[in-house]
Amino acid sequence: MLASRVTAEERRALRAEHSQLAYESIQAPLDRHKRARLQYLEWHLDRIDDAEIGPVLDMMEQVVATKRDLVERINHLAREVREAAKK
Repeated sequence: MLASRVTAEERRALRAEHSQLAYESIQAPLDRHKRARLQYLEWHLDRIDDAEIGPVLDMMEQVVATKRDLVERINHLAREVREAAKK
C-alpha cells in the first residue's frame, strides 16, 4: 500500500487500530505479535504523514532558505551603506 494513495477511511482504520493497541499496551504488556503490529502501524502512519505533508515541508524549507539569503543580502547592503557614509 503506497502511503500517498491511502484513503481517508483506510487512514482512520489504521489510526483506530493503532489507538486500540496503544491503549492495550498501557493496560498490560502486549504479546510479540501485537507489539510487532503496533510498531508496524506506527511506521506506516509515519510514512502516510510524510507523504501527506512532505511537499509542504519542502516548500517551507525553501521559504526559510530564501529568507535567510535575503537577510544576508540586506545585512551586506547595510554594511556597504555604512562604509560609504563614512567616506
